[in-house]
Amino acid sequence: MPVALKKEGLLLSCLLALISSCCIAFGIYSDKYYVCVFPIAALLIWAAFHDYKIVYFLLLFSIPFSVQFSIGTVSIDLPSEPLMICLLIITVILLIKNRDADFSFLKHPITFLLLAHFLWMVLISFFSVNPLHSVKYLLSKTWYIASCYFFTCLLLQKIGDFRRIFWLMFIPFLILMIYTIIRHQQLGFEFETSNLPMNPFFINHVMYSTALAVFFPFVIFAYRNKIYNHNIFRNLVLGLGIILFLFAIGFSYTRASWLALPVGLLVYFIVKKNLLKISLMLCGITLTASLIYLSWNYRYMAYAPIYLKTIFHKGDIHGHLKATYNMQDASGMERLYRWVAAKRMVEDKPFFGSGPSTFYPEYQSYTLHSFHTYVSDNKEKSSTHNYFLMVLCEQGVIGFLLFSSIAVMLLLIGSRLYNSSHDAQFRNLAMACTIALVILYFHLTLNDQIETDKVGSLFFITMAVLVKLDQWSKQKPEERLTTN
Repeated sequence: MPVALKKEGLLLSCLLALISSCCIAFGIYSDKYYVCVFPIAALLIWAAFHDYKIVYFLLLFSIPFSVQFSIGTVSIDLPSEPLMICLLIITVILLIKNRDADFSFLKHPITFLLLAHFLWMVLISFFSVNPLHSVKYLLSKTWYIASCYFFTCLLLQKIGDFRRIFWLMFIPFLILMIYTIIRHQQLGFEFETSNLPMNPFFINHVMYSTALAVFFPFVIFAYRNKIYNHNIFRNLVLGLGIILFLFAIGFSYTRASWLALPVGLLVYFIVKKNLLKISLMLCGITLTASLIYLSWNYRYMAYAPIYLKTIFHKGDIHGHLKATYNMQDASGMERLYRWVAAKRMVEDKPFFGSGPSTFYPEYQSYTLHSFHTYVSDNKEKSSTHNYFLMVLCEQGVIGFLLFSSIAVMLLLIGSRLYNSSHDAQFRNLAMACTIALVILYFHLTLNDQIETDKVGSLFFITMAVLVKLDQWSKQKPEERLTTN
């Protein structure tokens, strides 16, 4: 499958994507929503007739700039999701008609597990407590997987192709960080206003910092990559990018992201010493022992918050951190409130779960008043604040095991590739993917951002990159295409 794209076409696609994003932002800002339709339609028609791969490049460039738009009870991210739908159609056509395309990734164990997980979600949707919500979820999951996993696997034919993916996402992130930092500076870099500067592109500071933290290892990879050793300008841009990423994550005031970066650094040394398997076993044993300890004789009830002492902070980051340490922070205690409800949901529906995308409002009938906090009314209609637990609640034990198997296998593949390959680019990219996934998993223990276009797309793209690296590692060195 040819993947070469002329520089002129690449620049034009970036320009059109930027114009499209501006039109959409203007349409939402001015309440003239019809403005959003025209650039998307024009882009898709132009790209489809010119070169369908441009649709994919447009998607990559538009993901950081996408804006959530609600139509009644349906939410859609523009322009990213229409582009994903377009890529879904293109992928189906390629699967049916283009026999010259490289579909070898379909035989990879990760692809099997991913499809098995998806088919399981289809099955349990028939038993969902809210089939309509589950069907909506399945539709969006379909075009996420098709565009970000399947199409990435189709497009990646050599490591050099990853460079296009990186730059088409790095540049928008760079622009948005500068935009956010300038706006936050005007607000005095206050903790109280940390949810405002990144609007309308990110709905809150948590999504913003999560996306930056997950993408950050790839910025390090690009900076260390020997391809750029003699390009001063690119090294300067990437060096500036590293500083901006750290600064932006720092002033996002997101505790999970602050902790995730040191965890990522720790994983670097664990993988480097080839200790990942032992570390995963120790984590599994510790988690299992903790769950048994807390469940035995209802010990978890001892951690119920004292309602009047639970603190909801708006403007004091120091008090916020102190309350977190003392287990008096409202957001932290609210997590316990929902996790206890999730535990009871699992006990009630262990096999099929409640169905995809049904945790809210289903969990409310399983809550314990002892864990009630000031924010338990959940006006934001947010979910479990632990994606693994949410999968267990909504998809049952089998869905949880399938997703967990994918998560663990990806880490093992990344570690094996790093320790077995003699190619520097292979090793560094495998390491970047592994650290990015660990940072994502760390965030998923405290939120469910994987269901958003910005974080979810990074997950499936990273998965695709690791699968392709694994396939290339089995080829002879002379068969690999490691250059442009």
